[in-house]
Amino acid sequence: MGVTLQRTTKALAAGEDIVGGWYLTGQRFLSLSLICSPHLLRPEISCPQR
Repeated sequence: MGVTLQRTTKALAAGEDIVGGWYLTGQRFLSLSLICSPHLLRPEISCPQR
């Protein structure tokens, strides 16, 4: 988990989005999306809550 956290921290600092997915027990799947704002490639689109 330490390596994943380091990669995530570096990616967010660089303005990148994070997407992850994990298979759970009982035929379930967990997906997580963390969107960086402002986005690296589209800085003109601001965070909706600003």
